Amino acid sequence: MNKKFKKPVFGVLALGAIAIIIGISLIYNSANKKVYTKESSLKNEELQKELNAEDKNEVLKRMHSSFEDSIKVILSSPHNSSNPDEHISAHRMEYDSILRAGRDAENYMLSQFKEGTVKDDLRGQIIMRLCKDWLGSRNNVQDEKLLPTEWYSKLQLVDEITLSDFSYAGADPIEKLVYKTEIEKNQAIKSELSFLVVAPHIHGIYKEGNKLKVFVTTFSSTYEFYGKTLSEQCGSIDPTAITYVKNEDGSYKLDKYEQAKDGDECGPSIKKFCTMPVSGKKIRGLSDKILKYDSDNKDIIKLQRDNLIKHLKANSQTGISIKEVSGKIVPLT
Repeated sequence: MNKKFKKPVFGVLALGAIAIIIGISLIYNSANKKVYTKESSLKNEELQKELNAEDKNEVLKRMHSSFEDSIKVILSSPHNSSNPDEHISAHRMEYDSILRAGRDAENYMLSQFKEGTVKDDLRGQIIMRLCKDWLGSRNNVQDEKLLPTEWYSKLQLVDEITLSDFSYAGADPIEKLVYKTEIEKNQAIKSELSFLVVAPHIHGIYKEGNKLKVFVTTFSSTYEFYGKTLSEQCGSIDPTAITYVKNEDGSYKLDKYEQAKDGDECGPSIKKFCTMPVSGKKIRGLSDKILKYDSDNKDIIKLQRDNLIKHLKANSQTGISIKEVSGKIVPLT
């Protein structure tokens, strides 16, 4: 069955804030459509920038206030405990809501340290935990016994290295098609800071009429890169049927992308898409082959890691280690 693992994806401006800013901007633009002259337009643009800046500041103030409200809830109970883990556990929803705010919340919490409003108390412990969760491999301080102010005094953010997504360099035209499709279709699991590496195992290739149908199980995973350490973010192993239509010049374009469903619906969904690309006739034994592969897919796990190492070397990255989802750090190149 298809497996998924995921860590919180950060670095995205809160959608509510975007909606408010866009809404205000649209209202303002609508009210000023009668401005035609170049001079007036320039003044209008300057005023627009001023108003947008004020609007954004108001939005950020409301966001910061909501962060503090959530922290107050986290601090509220259990009354007889000063253990931050117990407070976070009791109010996981509030804690995660702050995490999901991404870089805006991260910048605010770090600014609290800079401004000296964070103390070595329970609130400081909660804010330090939030910052550590956001920073991940960007956090250079490994000593877990430090108090919040001690931790911040030693913090030096590790620079992020930005890499493009993996690109297949082989000669096989069908594998090239599949890699390109899987990279495009798995963009949704990426954060703005991560890059994507995929590894497909092809179960079967069927041509009928002007169509080509490829049955594949793909291991997709995303990574963020700081200093000499990669951080594995999220990924999935998914059985998929990919149908292409042949163009007049002999090339293929994507026609249909059918991915197996989760849980109990995985098996039936695979059986449903194991059909010929034009006639729709069932392909005998193919669904059983795909389902059996799911219990022994070590080859794509190895291929995915090999592709990751190739990608690093192609980008002149050596001496790299990886922090896996489990938290274990292992050398790569």
